[in-house]
Amino acid sequence: MSISHHVSLRNLNTFGIEAEAKAFGTFENSADLEEIFADDSVNQLSHMILGGGSNLLFTKNYDGLILKNNVRGFECIGEDDDHYYVK
Repeated sequence: MSISHHVSLRNLNTFGIEAEAKAFGTFENSADLEEIFADDSVNQLSHMILGGGSNLLFTKNYDGLILKNNVRGFECIGEDDDHYYVK
């Protein structure tokens, strides 16, 4: 897992507005997140988690860590008369 610095966010928002993240990383599972936040320098940064970016409009650079959620899929782990339980 690596954190990149000064990364363009242009391709991560629907309007394609140029903005830059001070730090940027991706994760595919909870182990990736644990590894990222094990770094003390990362814990000092404000952070934001992105999904697809379709509901974001960056108007300026982000002075923190942007994490791109690359977790894919889901699993139905149970259901009852009122609910579905997904993981």
